[in-house]
Amino acid sequence: MVAIDGYDLSPGQLIAISKPANFKVLVSQWSPTVQVGCYYYQKQVRRHNRQIHKINILKGGRRKNNQAAYEVQGFRLFDKVKYEGQIGFIFGRRSIGYFDVRRLDGTRIHASANYKKLRLLQKRKSYLTELRT
Repeated sequence: MVAIDGYDLSPGQLIAISKPANFKVLVSQWSPTVQVGCYYYQKQVRRHNRQIHKINILKGGRRKNNQAAYEVQGFRLFDKVKYEGQIGFIFGRRSIGYFDVRRLDGTRIHASANYKKLRLLQKRKSYLTELRT
């Protein structure tokens, strides 16, 4: 346990400490640095893409796939990636290795980023987490 301003903190517990300038600081025992004015934004995303085939059937009974492969060049949908110094999430895959990279608020980092310029930071989860200021 760690005591900060009279509060006893157990591991991973977050508290808000009031400062003279009337701003709040999040403090955690596991974090050696204190970031002022930052918070984590989380968004829940779908786990499956349900529609597998296109509605119109081609001649001969062939059905076109409605979605790209689950994993393209080692990247999946909603993976956290770094593209040219900016951190974003994959919101669209193309089977040839290009991806739509965006932030959680919807701002587009790049509409068609090549897989060679992407660096994987974190595999997809049900909840995507982004640090905001």
